[in-house]
Amino acid sequence: MTARIKSLDESFYPIFMRSDLSAQKLFALTASLLHDTLFFDFVYELVREKMILGSDVVS
Repeated sequence: MTARIKSLDESFYPIFMRSDLSAQKLFALTASLLHDTLFFDFVYELVREKMILGSDVVS
């Protein structure tokens, strides 16, 4: 958890603290993507495929 937080710029901390739960989840996802390249590649391929196919459902 600490490594993911440290992967974000310090300017995100106050924004994160003032954000609602949905925005905090997006920040956490962004931090995970920045920290873990394997997870980034997986999400990138999954989202890319869905965008090419025009699907908005992940199954």
